[in-house]
Amino acid sequence: MDLYHLSASVDWTRWGPGRIAECDFVLVVVSESWRLAWEGRGDPTKGAGAAAEADALRSLYAVNRDVFRDKVRLVLLPGANSKDIPSGLHGVARFEVGTIDDAGLSDLLRNLTEQPEFIRGELGDLPELPPRSSASAQARSAPVTAGPAATVETDAAPGPEVTLGQRNALAKGLDYLRHIAFSRKGLANQLVSEGFSVDDSEFAVAAVGVAWGEQAAKKASDYLSHLALSRRGLVDQLVSEGFTQGESELAVANVDADWDEQAAKKASEYLSFNSFSQSGLTRQLAFDGFTQSEAEAAAAKAFG
Repeated sequence: MDLYHLSASVDWTRWGPGRIAECDFVLVVVSESWRLAWEGRGDPTKGAGAAAEADALRSLYAVNRDVFRDKVRLVLLPGANSKDIPSGLHGVARFEVGTIDDAGLSDLLRNLTEQPEFIRGELGDLPELPPRSSASAQARSAPVTAGPAATVETDAAPGPEVTLGQRNALAKGLDYLRHIAFSRKGLANQLVSEGFSVDDSEFAVAAVGVAWGEQAAKKASDYLSHLALSRRGLVDQLVSEGFTQGESELAVANVDADWDEQAAKKASEYLSFNSFSQSGLTRQLAFDGFTQSEAEAAAAKAFG
């Protein structure tokens, strides 16, 4: 696409951020270099345009995550690796384009133009579920004697069978959780983005059998393994992933982190792509959620 501008002088470091603000949608073609730009870990001497675009998107994400999710679509072209999606963006709608043709682009185009392939039907009538007798309840609570012949007869109707959609949603949810930490809400949203119905997705998250507090702790550790965050910033990030405020605060309270070291890393990141005075850097770090003492110490160390 850049070839169309060979005859014109274009400042790509400003063009991308400007278009992000103007356009209805932003398609992010996932790659390792883009992930590094998003995480602020790319080569500071290369890819200034990609870094500027990533900064603009991160600012949008920080200001209003709902607007970010409405605008941004992640695109995996042939050969792309889903591991190059930054961990904080797994809840964003993504589309795997196997072939660059009508068939390969159909799902993405349907999403952008609001032309869904399947339309959900109307809900049926509410079924009548008459109460059971007290004798039936007593029978259900009676202890069962060990042995092959021991049975308890009740008039309880058999439970509903698991549908194919529910079974597949559960399998996909378990597969995700083997590799990525999710909140309950985040996993449900991810399954819906994969094409599962809301009902099947809700069934799956109820059946996966994980402790969401443990997932929050894993996600907190994962963030700190590649991002510099303040205590408050990490809590906010977990909440944005769908964890409850309580789950997020407990996870951050128990995470193994040196917040002074995190502030120092963040200060170094800022100075790698922007110019700050010491006082300006202190204010920026405080804005990111570091305490005043953490921010001042990190800025002083950076200007050493």
